[in-house]
Amino acid sequence: MKRRTWIAIALIAVVAVAYVGFAWMYSSSTSPTSDFTPQTPPVGGLDIDVIPQFFDPTTETVTVVIRIDADPSFYGPNGTLSQGIEVALSPTLDQNVFIFPAGSPEMAVTARLEVEGAVRNYPFDVHGTRLTATAQRLDPQGVALPGALPLNGGIRVSDGFSQWKVESESNAVGSSTERLDLSLSFSRSDTTKTSALLMIAMMLTLGVVVALVMWWVVTARREVDFGMVTWFAALTFALITVRNNLPGAPPIGSWVDVLVFFWVQFVLLLALSVCMTVWLRAHRNDKITNDEQRDAESKPDSPGSITLPG
Repeated sequence: MKRRTWIAIALIAVVAVAYVGFAWMYSSSTSPTSDFTPQTPPVGGLDIDVIPQFFDPTTETVTVVIRIDADPSFYGPNGTLSQGIEVALSPTLDQNVFIFPAGSPEMAVTARLEVEGAVRNYPFDVHGTRLTATAQRLDPQGVALPGALPLNGGIRVSDGFSQWKVESESNAVGSSTERLDLSLSFSRSDTTKTSALLMIAMMLTLGVVVALVMWWVVTARREVDFGMVTWFAALTFALITVRNNLPGAPPIGSWVDVLVFFWVQFVLLLALSVCMTVWLRAHRNDKITNDEQRDAESKPDSPGSITLPG
């Protein structure tokens, strides 16, 4: 009893440490959002902040909101633009040129960017994209004036984007440029990686347990009942749900499927087939034994039979 008590205490301690560590990891992965401080627009120029909203690795696209803040010299007394501004973004999948005429209260646009990466490497996949921005003043007729505006900017991660770790590089760090080049890199957050690896480990553990049960059945160390067969059948469908509930689960065909999921499913189906076969053979042997017993009892002079005189 003392040994079991110490084992139980050790397991509780491990679970408690894992719980606290996982919560701390999640908290630290989302904390940089509140630390973001917008840059001050350069004199006579613009500050461009890119805020990722939704990233779909299966279609290799990311939707971003681009907030543009101008130098105070661009605004009139009522807080609106005193002159028009044209901002060109590339490469975007939809509109590339955005015009903000005089009188606009604020500047913000939504754009979709194409992303390159390999989702099959989940949960260690890395995806990248880039964004180039230029801006010009507009005359009262809406025609772009010569000369590009100075720009700076960077990336801002919203709280709803906590499943991804976003890194960026800009050519306007601590200065300004007439052509802002911003590179973005998306990788799974530490919380997502840990959750995925834990669930993958659970699937592997399930496969090992099922293989052991099948081995015990084959070697006659474990009696088969029909409840075991239904258990294997239920696990076959439940495993699909577990796989699809992986955080940010990729489509079927990634390395997770090739190395883990398909093989655990194979072991489950094999165990179901083996146990079903053993169960049917056991019932067939029991039926044959019972029939032979009845035949022996019905024969004359057999043990237990009664022969009447005459």
